[in-house]
Amino acid sequence: MVNDTDHSFYWIALKKEGPAAQQAWVWKSFLRGLQTLFMDPYLDKRPKRNDPIGTDPRDANFGVAVDPYWETIRKAMGRTLMIAQKVNLATMTPQNALSSTTYCLADPGSEYLVYQPKPGSFTVTLAAGSYLVEWFDPTTGATATAGTVIGGQAPNFTPPFQGDAVLYLHVAPAR
Repeated sequence: MVNDTDHSFYWIALKKEGPAAQQAWVWKSFLRGLQTLFMDPYLDKRPKRNDPIGTDPRDANFGVAVDPYWETIRKAMGRTLMIAQKVNLATMTPQNALSSTTYCLADPGSEYLVYQPKPGSFTVTLAAGSYLVEWFDPTTGATATAGTVIGGQAPNFTPPFQGDAVLYLHVAPAR
């Protein structure tokens, strides 16, 4: 299913809510199992909506740069793609009840992807097993590993980043 900005988060609200909300919309949609689509105005100059550089084909700067205001949502979509290529999306489904954040894609017992939209700790209910812990900062793209966690319970996780965070838990390889 596709969740696009012309129907679920129109440009007026996108501008009003700001870059942090744009990023959160992308990640929340992704963790609900949706593909996001930004109806990017690209080089279309529109008052109050889009202000790219070089919009006149007669201008030597034509097509030089899109409006930088929209870079946050573009980067968020690119970063979800990077994560999507890392996990096995074919086996994962939205499992919102497994995390106190309510944003969880999981193949229980194998891998879990959780989005925390605000600062603070949260829980994830894990099937029995040992899981590697990886963190992803959706704002900067930074990653951090944090050892392992034992499943069969709902451990508490605290992101190592300020702001929102993504947690990836996957089965540790057998020794």
